[in-house]
Amino acid sequence: MIIAQNISVQATRKTILQDVSCEISSGITCILGPNGAGKSTLLKCLSGGLYPDKGTVFLDQKPFTKWPAKDLAKRRAVLGQNLDVGFPFKAIDIVMMGRAPHVVGRETRHDCDIAEQALEAMDASDLKERIYTTLSGGEKQRIQIARVLTQIDFNQNDLNGHYLFLDEPISALDLKHQKALKNLLIDLKAKSLSILCVVHDINYACAIANQLFLMKSGSLKEQVKNLTKSNLENIYDIEIKEFKSENEKHTTYVI
Repeated sequence: MIIAQNISVQATRKTILQDVSCEISSGITCILGPNGAGKSTLLKCLSGGLYPDKGTVFLDQKPFTKWPAKDLAKRRAVLGQNLDVGFPFKAIDIVMMGRAPHVVGRETRHDCDIAEQALEAMDASDLKERIYTTLSGGEKQRIQIARVLTQIDFNQNDLNGHYLFLDEPISALDLKHQKALKNLLIDLKAKSLSILCVVHDINYACAIANQLFLMKSGSLKEQVKNLTKSNLENIYDIEIKEFKSENEKHTTYVI
């Protein structure tokens, strides 16, 4: 379990996160909130990519500052918003970078198999020999998701104690690949993987998450299992329309 206790982050005299406490365990947690709410900063802190100025983040009751980088990399993988790579690597080389924490010496057949399976899961097998810099934004995103899947050994039956952090993972994906990723994340949740996503699509978050963090102005306003029209309007400061299905099992939110 990852636990954040009263963490705060400041940058150039501006408070980015203010006294946030939360927990990440198995399942899917989505972070929602307007631009500048601190969503990506919270994700970075919870993944160990950024140490807070105040407070502490723990993995298995040990502060992130005490974890060796390689050991941490075996437990969690992070997809950031920046998908650019400055060198003309093949797409398969980008995916294989996810195996770096696990490899001793040279890659094994096992490492290559995981990479191939991750490419297949992201419908990207046909891209593996392409030069990464020539890919479209959506293709790059699929390759980078395959990389983080490869890093956490996503095809294991039990992923308890492993973590996947995704910052706006559907921002460049078309509808087909958004749906494919949704189904994959739900399958990984069933394997007890802990997943934290920053998303802007409210309805996508509702479809996958069993926990939602609602953020505004650097603060975690609410931790909820289900969204309501009221709490969405409170964080986004706009009127939101709510539509329920006939059996009221599904709710859709629109602006």
